[in-house]
This record gives sequence, structure tokens and C-alpha cells, in this order.
Amino acid sequence: MRMIELLDELHDLVDNAGSMPFSNKVIVDPNEVLDLVDAIKEAIPDDVNDAIRIKETEELILGNAEQKAKDMITDANRKAKELTDTDEITRSAYERADKLLSKANKESLMMRIGSIQYSTKVLRELQDKLANLMDVVEDNKNELVEMRKSINNSMTSEVEKPRRQNSYEDEYDVEE
Repeated sequence: MRMIELLDELHDLVDNAGSMPFSNKVIVDPNEVLDLVDAIKEAIPDDVNDAIRIKETEELILGNAEQKAKDMITDANRKAKELTDTDEITRSAYERADKLLSKANKESLMMRIGSIQYSTKVLRELQDKLANLMDVVEDNKNELVEMRKSINNSMTSEVEKPRRQNSYEDEYDVEE
């Protein structure tokens, strides 16, 4: 998935960024981060398209199951008609046709239930992945806002910081 790769790039960008002295904050290029966030947003439709393909596959599976059930019912009815030559054969044919029809209906129902369960599972997993990705994007966006605030505060405090007239501090260039 393209989105996972982009999130890995974003993670690497933050992980490999230079750190601020005496803090656990890092310095990243906001343009690089914003470019990655935009690319992630563009990749989301690909995942949505995957969900659409899954839904189409589900419909195809259901259509095939219904067609197979119809074929089995038609086959059961044809066999029932062939077996109606005599009373004994007729009774046996009806019993067999009923069993075949019951079996075909049961198999059709089981195939439909299975395909619905599969599709539901896949869509739920996709929904969870999308939710997790949106959480990561939101967290990264919030972290960038905090980093920008920290940088702005740091720049402001550097401009406004008064110099002390202490010979020790002047001699060794000690900062607060």
C-alpha cells in the first residue's frame, strides 16, 4: 500500500531529524512533512478503491452462488421429472428431488453467508487501517504544530534574552 510507505517515510523523516540541544525535540523541514501528508491524503483513495473492488468481488461471489443454486435446482427438477415413470419411481423421485432441492438451498445459503462474512471482515480490517492511518496523520500534524510553536518560542526568547554581566559567564560563554 502506498499509504504505508508514505507513513514510513514520514516516520524516517522525524526519526532522522536533527535534535534541538538540551531537549527531546527535533527539527524537520515543514515543507517535507507537508508534502508527505499531502501524498498520504492522495493515497487514501487507492485504499477506498480497494474496498470497492472487494465489494465487487463479493457481488460476483454472490452471483455465482445464486447461479450455482439455480443450476442445482434446475438439475434436481429435471431428475425428478425423469424418475416419475411409475408410482414407486415417482415417490422415490419426489423424495430425492426434495433432498436435492433442500441440499441446493442449504449450500446456496451457506455460500452466501460465507461470502458476506468474508466481505464484512475485509471491510472491517480496511476501516481499521484507515482509522489508524488518520490517527497517525493527525498525531503528526499536531506534533508539527507543537514543533513550530517551540521553534517560535525559542527564537523569541533568544531575541529577548538579556545578557548577564558575570565574568564567569562572559569568560566561558555560558547560556541559560
